[in-house]
Amino acid sequence: MLEAPVPLAPESTLHLRLVLGGERAEVDTRVRGCAPRSHGRVRAWGVGVQFENLEPATRERLERALAPRRRGQA
Repeated sequence: MLEAPVPLAPESTLHLRLVLGGERAEVDTRVRGCAPRSHGRVRAWGVGVQFENLEPATRERLERALAPRRRGQA
């Protein structure tokens, strides 16, 4: 989930720069949901996105970054 300072419309598209393990990739995403979040006095929006057309190398890095880590692994 991403965080945004303003609400984003569901189904809208975003072009993002994803940095994983020091490698940059330009990715296209579609907003799937947006919900208000509160951090004390700061208002923010939680944004769920779906990645579209990821390059295979970017998909692999993303999967590794999101994989649950076992206790004792670095």
